[in-house]
Amino acid sequence: MKYLLIVALMLTGCTPHYDLIRTEAFVHYKIVDELSPPQKPNVVGFTRCSDQGICEIQILRDYYPECLEHEGRHIFEGAWHDIPTTCR
Repeated sequence: MKYLLIVALMLTGCTPHYDLIRTEAFVHYKIVDELSPPQKPNVVGFTRCSDQGICEIQILRDYYPECLEHEGRHIFEGAWHDIPTTCR
């Protein structure tokens, strides 16, 4: 029993923690040939949300579906990185 408790505590410590900025949203996904408005070089997708949780995700066609999860996380976690990523 003692070992089971130790394993349970170890697993709990390994559980990832995410800082959520919202817990629900309405999302409009757009797979596009060009981002609008234009973004910095090397940006292949972006997410923007209103204070009311109405969100838009744009992903360049060549980066779908790789960027889908990445951009979707921004809806709930906000801007959690400072540099553009390619999602690949």
